[in-house]
Amino acid sequence: MILLMLLLLLATPVFADAPVSRDDDLLGVWFDVDAVSPCFETTQDYQQVVGYVIISGMSHTLLEGYALGLTVEDEGGLFELDVTMAACSFNALSGLEFMTGGCALPPDPAIVLLTLHATVIQPSDAVYFYLRAIPERMSNPASECLDAPCYYGDGAVFSLNHPDGDWGLPVAAINDPDFCENVARDELPWGTVKTLYR
Repeated sequence: MILLMLLLLLATPVFADAPVSRDDDLLGVWFDVDAVSPCFETTQDYQQVVGYVIISGMSHTLLEGYALGLTVEDEGGLFELDVTMAACSFNALSGLEFMTGGCALPPDPAIVLLTLHATVIQPSDAVYFYLRAIPERMSNPASECLDAPCYYGDGAVFSLNHPDGDWGLPVAAINDPDFCENVARDELPWGTVKTLYR
């Protein structure tokens, strides 16, 4: 069963009939389970912060697994980072790279994939979170997984979308007021705003 799920992820995908809006299938790091706030400000030394890697506005009927990498840029500002899988039963990779299976999740306004527990040393320490594709870790990646994190379900593979449209940009930040100003609530993608009212 596990081998079958991995083969589905690596196999050539079945293309969906309808195009997916860039506001659907959003993947980000958020500091709440509703996928509203990609910013957090600490107020004391060695403060613990909880974040979530979430798919919001999933456009397809089932999530069976996903492939993504997490990169943290902190210049020494993190004392520790623990990551736990919240949605799937196994990960074929290690560290901050995930090629998972054993999920059977229907669409939901916000699906938590990973929970991040971080300890930030000082309020002056900025920390940035990036999500990325990991095609180099797959033996025969589907085209949807080459340039973006992806998920699979119902025998097909689907690309995930960055909230700002560019996987080279961070998806979340701790202790960077400028980053937070750039993602003010009135500038959030429509898919994220929709999750507030579901």
